Amino acid sequence: MENIYVNDEANSVKFQPDTDIAGNNKAKCNYLRCAAVSLGLLCVVLLAAIIGVCVYYNNVTNADGAINKGTRLQIYFKIGWFRFQSSLYLLSTVKKSWEESRKDCIGKGADLVVVNSLEEQKFIHGLKEAFWIGLHDQVTRGSWEWVDGTPLTKLYWGPGEPSNNGGVESCVERRLIFSKAEESWNDLSCDGELFFLCEKEVDP
Repeated sequence: MENIYVNDEANSVKFQPDTDIAGNNKAKCNYLRCAAVSLGLLCVVLLAAIIGVCVYYNNVTNADGAINKGTRLQIYFKIGWFRFQSSLYLLSTVKKSWEESRKDCIGKGADLVVVNSLEEQKFIHGLKEAFWIGLHDQVTRGSWEWVDGTPLTKLYWGPGEPSNNGGVESCVERRLIFSKAEESWNDLSCDGELFFLCEKEVDP
């Protein structure tokens, strides 16, 4: 191949059109081709990720967009809730007054525990703490009712309770010192600070 010389005022430049210019064009084409292929692969990866997220979301949600019951329960269990029959329970890790305890439970979508049966009473009696339950007579002295407004029908008072020892005792604890589940309630001043047991129904 014959070399071509280009003269200018400063010097002469020798180049080979078929080799240098064509070579540069080929390199540019290869670069663009690689960029296009990389972009295509990136699009495929993103599409696969989006499909995966959609599949996961569909698995944990129902037609209305709410989290499935099983998934909700798993979430509750991971943050300390436990189940008995148709209710979920959460025993606090801090002590509060009865009113503040109830506010805490309500803030969690629950309320202080309402005992509806001897089976439930035996269940909560197995918890190794003294704690507030949702029983009080703050509306009418001596007329005990639950936080859901239902009157007291099943009685699990400790011996000599309710006693009102030392003043007005309008709130109730599940007392730890009694060994019998059927005799473990004790009335206390609502200002006292205890652990507390929240209860909420399992979502349908």
